[in-house]
Amino acid sequence: MLRFKGNHGLVLLSSLLMCTITVPAAHAQGAQGSSVESFQAQGRAYEELGKYNEAERAYTESVREAEKLGSQNPKLISALDLMGHFCYDRGDFGKSAQYYRRELDIVSRLTRPEDKFMIEVTRNLAKSLMYQGQLNESEDLYRRVLETNQRILQKAEERNQRNLVNERGAVATSLDDMAFCLRQAGSLGQASVYEKQAVRVRSQLMESN
Repeated sequence: MLRFKGNHGLVLLSSLLMCTITVPAAHAQGAQGSSVESFQAQGRAYEELGKYNEAERAYTESVREAEKLGSQNPKLISALDLMGHFCYDRGDFGKSAQYYRRELDIVSRLTRPEDKFMIEVTRNLAKSLMYQGQLNESEDLYRRVLETNQRILQKAEERNQRNLVNERGAVATSLDDMAFCLRQAGSLGQASVYEKQAVRVRSQLMESN
């Protein structure tokens, strides 16, 4: 996502906004943004009451309102993420995969592979696909997350970073994910390899503490 640092960056950002957004347009975007949040609040309220059909309709409307703000608007990312979680929690893995896939497509264009949110969204999609039975794609995504987390750990070690608890923990979790996915696919031998690697990483965690 674009970040502007320092006074020069703030001036540049202000200039861009003045050139590209008129006052009426800015007002319209603000109104639509409020609609997104309003529908999300309705969805949460319905969820708490156990009215899941009404909740889904409200969350769906929040996505539609967010789409009006632009394909890379943070509110659209938030709406897709919330809808993905809702569908996943309801056991509708086909729908959750659709929303997570859209979210991942946007996030991948706005951030780096090592970004924590990027990793989280990729993992969410992998889980949905796995429970949907699309094991090959799920394995590919889990492997991508594992390789990313291993790369992050390696860079931290090269910097002589003292506390590697979070980095090693992320690698261990990714190894567990790979093992579980492979077991779902019936590849028990390969799963065992990843499980042993996870044990070794967690042993290193305990030793460092």
